[in-house]
Amino acid sequence: MDFDEFFPWAVLVIAAFLLSLKAQLNTRRIRTQLVDMSEQFDRLDQRVGRLATRLDEIAPGADEAVAEAEQPVVPEPIEPPEPVSAPAPVEGVAEPPVAPEEPVAPQPAAAPGKGWEQILVEHWLVWLGGAAMALGGAF
Repeated sequence: MDFDEFFPWAVLVIAAFLLSLKAQLNTRRIRTQLVDMSEQFDRLDQRVGRLATRLDEIAPGADEAVAEAEQPVVPEPIEPPEPVSAPAPVEGVAEPPVAPEEPVAPQPAAAPGKGWEQILVEHWLVWLGGAAMALGGAF
């Protein structure tokens, strides 16, 4: 085998190894974060349970009050207000000049989701690693 034939394959093998090592380290980091979040969730769940028990001890009829508070409230119809007449001008007092109102420019709507360029920029390394792993598996 010649060096020119061997070099590209060696680079691909080394790149695949490094990418798999990085993926393994990321997986380990994410797993520890997940364990920490699970423990925190369990602690918060226990605290909510203790608070609910204390609330039942303090106000035993609180469940009925909460059920009554959750019932929908039908709003009363609102009557339009009566127009207010402008006050009569007072003699000898100059009225301040009124500036004309400027129209407000409409705000552009936010783009829903991510664009394809942003997705490509964020995930190109992952796709490259997947292609390297597929080539490594094929050979």
